[in-house]
Order: sequence, then C-alpha cells, then structure tokens
Amino acid sequence: NRAGGLITSRGYRQSKARGLSARRLRDAALVERISAIHRDNYGVYGVRKMWHALRREGIDIGREQTARLMRLAGVSGKGKGGSPITTRKA
Repeated sequence: NRAGGLITSRGYRQSKARGLSARRLRDAALVERISAIHRDNYGVYGVRKMWHALRREGIDIGREQTARLMRLAGVSGKGKGGSPITTRKA
C-alpha cells in the first residue's frame, strides 16, 4: 500500500479486481476536457481562467481540483511578460 506497509495477497487481488474508482473515472474525463479547453484557447489559460471556463460549461469543480487536474494533464498557463526596458545605456 502507499504507506509502505505489508498488504495481504487477498487484499492485493481484491484491489486489482475492483477496477477504477469513481474519482479516477471523473478525473480522466475532466483531464480530457481541460486539455481541449487549453488547446482551444491557444494554451494561455491558467488555473483561474480554466476554473471559470469549466464553471461556465456547468462543471462543478473547485479551483484546487482544477489545479491538480491541470498538473495531471501537463498543462499550465502563460505567465506575464517581463517589465519593458525603457532606457538603454549609451
């Protein structure tokens, strides 16, 4: 198991027979949707804009969960540019 303890062979077989949890199934569907939204918006949406886009589509999701799923999908928003150089050395 995840804590590093021992697991019985019966428990191992039961966990394999169970299949995917409801959370994993929902996460897989949301990761696909997040990737599509990110692609449709030129890859610039960060967590806040992505969260708002998902809420507009009627998907009930929190901002932290959106951040977790974006990390899982391997997408991130574009940051702000650096400050402009207004003066140059002679």
